[in-house]
Amino acid sequence: MNQYNGLLKKLGTVSTVILFIIFISRSDVYPRAGRGQSYRSGGSKSGSRSSSSSRSSSSGSPRRGPSVIVVPYSGSKSSSSSSSTSAKTYAHYTDAYDIGHYAVHLKVNPDATVDVNEEINVHLASEENGITRKFDLESQYMKWFVTKASSTNWKVKNNYNNGYMEIGDEKHKVSGARTYEIDYRVSGAIVPGKPGPTLLWRSGLTKKIMGTSIMVQAPLGMSFESIEVRIVPAVPYREFKPEIIEFKSAGPQFTAYIKREIKSWETIEIRAVFPEKFYKKEAFAAIFGKGILKDETVAIENITHRVKINSDRIIDVKSEYTFNVKKDTGKIMVTADAPYIISDPDSPGAVTDEKWRKPAYYWSFKKKSISGSNYSKNVIYLGDRVKPGQAKYNLEYSTWGTFYEGKSHFIDILIPYTHYKETGDIELEVEFPQFADKDGIRSELFVENRYKNQWLLMRSVDAGRSWEGKILKVKFNEGLFGGQTVKLRLYMPDKGFTSPGFFKKGFIKAANSWYFHSWRIFTSLAVVLVIAGIIALVIILRIRKRTREALEDAAPTELAFSDDILQRIQSEDPEFSIDHFYKRSGEISENIQRAWSDGNMLPVRNYVSQGIYSRYRLQLELMMKDEGVQNIMGNYKIKKISVIDISTSLNYQTLHVSISAKARDVTVSAGLSAEEKKKAVDRADSEPFTEIYSFTRKRGAKTDFSKDMMKGQCPNCGYVPDDFSAVNKCPSCGSVYNSGEYDWVLSEITQEEEWSAASADEIDGLSGLEGKNLSINREIIEDRASFLFWRWLYCRVRGTSLPLGRDAAPGFLSSFRPEGMYLAEASVGAVDLESVRLNDDSVTAKVLILWSASFLKNTEPGHRDHRFTLKMPLGMSNKFGLADPSCPNCGAPLPETDAVKCVYCGADLPAVNNDWLLAGVEKV
Repeated sequence: MNQYNGLLKKLGTVSTVILFIIFISRSDVYPRAGRGQSYRSGGSKSGSRSSSSSRSSSSGSPRRGPSVIVVPYSGSKSSSSSSSTSAKTYAHYTDAYDIGHYAVHLKVNPDATVDVNEEINVHLASEENGITRKFDLESQYMKWFVTKASSTNWKVKNNYNNGYMEIGDEKHKVSGARTYEIDYRVSGAIVPGKPGPTLLWRSGLTKKIMGTSIMVQAPLGMSFESIEVRIVPAVPYREFKPEIIEFKSAGPQFTAYIKREIKSWETIEIRAVFPEKFYKKEAFAAIFGKGILKDETVAIENITHRVKINSDRIIDVKSEYTFNVKKDTGKIMVTADAPYIISDPDSPGAVTDEKWRKPAYYWSFKKKSISGSNYSKNVIYLGDRVKPGQAKYNLEYSTWGTFYEGKSHFIDILIPYTHYKETGDIELEVEFPQFADKDGIRSELFVENRYKNQWLLMRSVDAGRSWEGKILKVKFNEGLFGGQTVKLRLYMPDKGFTSPGFFKKGFIKAANSWYFHSWRIFTSLAVVLVIAGIIALVIILRIRKRTREALEDAAPTELAFSDDILQRIQSEDPEFSIDHFYKRSGEISENIQRAWSDGNMLPVRNYVSQGIYSRYRLQLELMMKDEGVQNIMGNYKIKKISVIDISTSLNYQTLHVSISAKARDVTVSAGLSAEEKKKAVDRADSEPFTEIYSFTRKRGAKTDFSKDMMKGQCPNCGYVPDDFSAVNKCPSCGSVYNSGEYDWVLSEITQEEEWSAASADEIDGLSGLEGKNLSINREIIEDRASFLFWRWLYCRVRGTSLPLGRDAAPGFLSSFRPEGMYLAEASVGAVDLESVRLNDDSVTAKVLILWSASFLKNTEPGHRDHRFTLKMPLGMSNKFGLADPSCPNCGAPLPETDAVKCVYCGADLPAVNNDWLLAGVEKV
């Protein structure tokens, strides 16, 4: 009974934890769903001067939303073991570089270590202390370790446990073309195995490489038995055929040259086999442990694995193991598979390693295959104590959970692995359903280690294949070592397959639990009852929560307004109506959420500033096209609207409106169908949030109830064009809709936690020049700087300067060489106008932009500060105000190229926009 008491205690503990999680998840205090808790919108900062708080923003996982891409803004923060060092890496060294040329020289030593010499030629776009040489630990080996790292010309800090080296000089910064040479020693890259000790080395740089030189030198007096140089995917299980690279061999040395570009998701793999007796076991014992010196009592001569794939994806297996027992031994065993992770097979070229957690293989054994208690957890005992000689055992079972259902449907056939050090020939026979066409089936064979102290990484291998009717035969004669096994992955069309159904899957899962965990019936029933109770509790709480939400949603929107602010507005605009303003504010807020969720900001272009429109439009493109995700808002309900402050400058007036709302907020794959997206939104909880909407218009503008931009009317003359879709300029009077000259324009959205009352701080040089030109205005300059920042960032991602062609000074464009970098989770923390200066007949503005982004896949966002220099002729007349420059004839968006004709009306387009131009970018 003691074992059952222990189980019940554990069950009680788990149930308590689950109930506690459910309890705290019901709390009515939520962070903003999809947006985080304290991040700015990154537009102009009028009325929001809390730049210091942006640097110390709250922790939490990255979130999204139309107000801002919110990411950890305070630098590179990680919850992994490398968190203590990753921040310093981003602060002092850079990993944002591609490699012009990469040269590696591997010198194999008699003690089974390898001396590595690398030359990495890079171009640093900005001044840096040095570079990080990343090591993709997942693509190497468990026992692969780097020591004795040094450099002739640079200082090296070896952080191999955290996956990188720092190479450079922290006392001096450099830029431009640089060559970093490193020397280090690797242990564990030469492994014992069959047919002989093998050098298995991967570059693991996770960088784009334009050209590669390779040299491998064997110890004196020895030559390699076989050599192979390949380009393989850096992430395991990618659907990607390895590319064989030609090499030249001269005795104990071989060289290879790779002229084509190596992608960041590819890696170079070298496999060189030594003569079988070249290394003694003592050399490997120093690396892999003394267990390798023990005499092997059992070897596997042959494994025959016969598999039948049924139409319901249940796999029936009959295996035959032939053992060579060298001396008396205990029970002979094999090991079933544990839960494992696979990578996305549908995007071999994408810089992504999105993963799905697969269920465990579920096993249901035939009684004639094993008997009694010949199983324990994942271990299957094939026989009792045996005498020396040949021994044969059969294993028969069914499995469920070995397939992945997606665009590339595949089934994995894994042979249960052993801990015996030698395995001979392996034969697999796979029988397919009658509807399967062999011409539509592709197979890949992998060698991998399932043993916890693995010595080799997973790698794809070649094997003989032949067909007999519906049966595929695969022979692998290379041999295995230690805890290695083989996995056959079969890609095939999904058409024709069905589900095994609830009861059949349930039977196999129950049998799996019975075999491997020794559960008794009453324990299983107790678990079922506890789970049922928890599910019932969750349902009840969810019903109560949804009922409460329905009552809250039915309540009218609360409105609040300060009489003092109303009087200040009506002193200049007597017709101003707070009810009309509130109605319009709510409509704009709802339309912004809808446009963001639809992935198209064009419908709101006519009443938002150029900074907001450009920021969200480019942000959506980077999210949906580059990251492949879409953020969706559903059931948006405004609970309260209140005007909380007013900011007044010489030429413009801004109202700051607090909007408290609730919404269901989810981020999903952009490739989902509309129905799947709707289901994802419906499953999400409705969570509250508050944002500050800032509306700006030119002083002297008057309220006119007869004109409504929301309905497509011109705010000046009231004309409604026939095609309102992309028009931003009235075809009747020539007015620009969202200039702010005639009506309120949304100029900023700020998180409540980041907003503060307008600062009284004076901007250096602004007051003396503000009256000389309408564009010399804090709101306009900061909004324009936000627009230019996102254009600059977009150019760097796309690797072209064309999107900035009309918005940058010629001097800047001549030296701007965007590199086509990787970028994700981009966020702006603050945009601050620092100074305004008059130089002869032109005006220069300095704007500080604090931002962060992730520049490598699977890395936390790193912090960046840049100072943007904007220039404008003093006598320039800007007709657009807060609007983005558009076609001078029809007001349509300008193309992202240097095209000279408008794609909407065919009119000539200006080569340079009549606005503040980007003249310089300086990293702070």
